[in-house]
Amino acid sequence: MRILPKALMTVLLLTVGCGSGSGQGKDGGVGSGSWLPLKVGNRWTYQVTDVDGTVTAKVQGVTAEQAVGGDGDSKDMTAFKLVTGNKFNDPNGDISFQALVDDRVVRFRELSINGASGAVKKEEYFGAPWKLRVDTAAAHTDLGANWPESYPSFVVDKPKSTTTTSDGGATVVDAGAAADGGLVTTTSQITDVWSVTAVDEPVTVPAGTFKALVVRRMADSGRGTDKSFWFVRGVGKVKETGVGEQTEELSSYTLP
Repeated sequence: MRILPKALMTVLLLTVGCGSGSGQGKDGGVGSGSWLPLKVGNRWTYQVTDVDGTVTAKVQGVTAEQAVGGDGDSKDMTAFKLVTGNKFNDPNGDISFQALVDDRVVRFRELSINGASGAVKKEEYFGAPWKLRVDTAAAHTDLGANWPESYPSFVVDKPKSTTTTSDGGATVVDAGAAADGGLVTTTSQITDVWSVTAVDEPVTVPAGTFKALVVRRMADSGRGTDKSFWFVRGVGKVKETGVGEQTEELSSYTLP
């Protein structure tokens, strides 16, 4: 997925608008509803600030409710299709299939898309209990809550090979395909550790000031960096950041 500079997103931000039928107002009052409302037509626009200060924007929207598809134990389950790109339902945006299962909003399947061609670069799907996005259970929204999340991951990708350069360094190159001309599926068991670091914490983002639940995800070794997420009832994720990572802040949202 290719994200446009913020300057090129001005018209988009104006058309997306800001509103919520059940969430908090900009005064940060107590909200109601889901910590992550999933409904076809819901969309969120984020201001993305890179570590070098570069500012861009992205839109994440719920575009459909359909079968997850692909492989894995969730392929026949019905989930919400979320597309993240430069506009709502961007044809070259990244795709994720998510749903509320019991008290947990989980990811079943993710597709990374080439922003120029629209081709799938990588697919990853998860086995039960699937990859957590936010746990809405009372025990996991209390201050100080701490728990592990373990789930199997299946990455479908072109294989990589490593060659050694003349100066002794290593360069990773694309081998092109598996020996039989297909792709390779890499299986691993992932364990992330989640914790609740704040409850009803005031947070100000371009979309307004809210009171948020703040959760931290300590990623499994080699699977990314530790991140913190700010969720607001009836609105969804309003902020995301991590050490050495870009920061996402909600700039507008539409919840029909």
